[in-house]
Amino acid sequence: MIQDAHRALAQNPDDANSRYNLAVAYKLAGMDDMAIEELNRVAQLQPDFSDVHYQLGLLHARQGRLEEARMALRRAAELDPEDERAAGALKRLKGGG
Repeated sequence: MIQDAHRALAQNPDDANSRYNLAVAYKLAGMDDMAIEELNRVAQLQPDFSDVHYQLGLLHARQGRLEEARMALRRAAELDPEDERAAGALKRLKGGG
């Protein structure tokens, strides 16, 4: 999956979807710092991509950066109020679980 995303990015380095796919691949491989780096690039390319902010929130929470997690999850909830994942994750952070 990582190699596929790199191949796609070789063709178009500014493709937000390919960068997002690479970030998810990094996350699944346990490469959280690289995933965060790619997600931040996607957020610059496409600031209204709510899933990017949701994934950033999850990764920051996993790394214990709770304020960054809250900020990212709030942004995801603002961008897509219909998607309850971010609100649920925020609630879990507030509850400590």
